[in-house]
Amino acid sequence: MDRTVSHWLKLMKGMPIEERFDVIVESYLSARHRDDRAHGCVLPALGTDIARSSQKARRIFARKLDEMIDVVARLFPEKSPKEARQMATGALATMMGSIALARAVGDKELSDEILGAGRQALGGQSARGRAGVASGVRRPNKSC
Repeated sequence: MDRTVSHWLKLMKGMPIEERFDVIVESYLSARHRDDRAHGCVLPALGTDIARSSQKARRIFARKLDEMIDVVARLFPEKSPKEARQMATGALATMMGSIALARAVGDKELSDEILGAGRQALGGQSARGRAGVASGVRRPNKSC
């Protein structure tokens, strides 16, 4: 999880705030990330195992997940802290679920479809996406 946050921070460095959420989503929900199980985010793989682990392990997991939520919540500065946290939590749940399902299926076409659906579900949450929706302009999804 630390590696994922570190990767996100490197991706966002020097990037305008309105592009940061999209770059995180597109990187996380990519075929490259799906296929790189050795270096990808461990959260989707650990989630169900942690639920059966000790209280100490669950506390550590919760602390690390909370850090990830905070990183994503900061990408919504125009929202109240409560709204930003809710959006970040929902985005992470969508991202983690999408990558877990995409990794689990044995069919590349279905896996790619799952990743695309996750990206599309989160497409309107970025500042850039919200601006496009508000103006009536729909931004094409470059990764599909």
